[in-house]
Amino acid sequence: MKKLGFIATVVLVLCLGLPEELYSTDVFIRIGEDGAAHGLAVTYDTQCFVLTAEHAVRKPRPLSVLARGMKSAPLSTLHSAEDFALLRVDGDAAICGSADWPNRSEIARILAEVEKGRINEGILKSRSAAGGLSMMPVFVKDINSRRLTIEPKLSSDRIASGLSGSVLSIDNQDVGLLLSALKQRRGEVQRLDRIMDDVEPIIGLGDTEIPPRVIPPPAPQGDIVVDFATPLHGDIVGQYVNVAYSLQGAIPAGYQAVLLIRDPLGQYWSWGSSAAMRHARVQVGMPEDTGRDFEIGVLVTNREVPLGMPMQVLPEHIGFRSIVVKRR
Repeated sequence: MKKLGFIATVVLVLCLGLPEELYSTDVFIRIGEDGAAHGLAVTYDTQCFVLTAEHAVRKPRPLSVLARGMKSAPLSTLHSAEDFALLRVDGDAAICGSADWPNRSEIARILAEVEKGRINEGILKSRSAAGGLSMMPVFVKDINSRRLTIEPKLSSDRIASGLSGSVLSIDNQDVGLLLSALKQRRGEVQRLDRIMDDVEPIIGLGDTEIPPRVIPPPAPQGDIVVDFATPLHGDIVGQYVNVAYSLQGAIPAGYQAVLLIRDPLGQYWSWGSSAAMRHARVQVGMPEDTGRDFEIGVLVTNREVPLGMPMQVLPEHIGFRSIVVKRR
């Protein structure tokens, strides 16, 4: 399997929208006819919100958000502060939501490591109007109680003003929003824990602890029923896992049951078919994917599903069932 970790530019389509909880994802914000910004979306109590840089949405122009595989919805401004704006999605809240909402204690732990010089690298994430997710490796050059200064690792990269609202991630944790581009290829990032101090009372959280995410099993598709023997939905697994399942219903001639792994970037990877319906040592991500969710699925299809080639959407099929596991 090819590497599933961070790469320079990837397409992200995986979003497990889970109402009644609080989760986050990177989004593209369309401003008027030709303006653009980026942001972080969070879902709480069936309502979806977007955080972005205040100056990017200061002028009264129509706003819309793009997320979850090219779905879009209109936005309205709920609150503006000196550094950030809180926008409300006026539509289906399921357009937002995917990763756990970062908690302040975890952000503080990571940024304390940055202050001590033990961590000095991160990823600046920004979604495009086409739905792709760009990931720019950066160095953290300075940090204080409210902001960080970052600089691209690669000489070919630059932090432009059009990236306002992009999300800074350090050690697989969202920690800030890009406010502005500075001189000498650098950018200024507002700490997410400071933003949350203002945001959480507005949306009714106050000092409430964010509950852990509980993922319901994805709904099965088609007439062929797949039952997993191992692993089971919600299991915590290592980097390599044995997969076994059974099928209820006859597979028509010319069809096959293909094992798929869907990584945190939303890409499906095929592990082929097995007459015994058992696959040994299936790779679930890379060593650095600890704590991330992966989807393991069985697809019944008559289409060719190549090994080692990532897919963004499922081919035509008559049955699909999947479970979600978390990497140890």
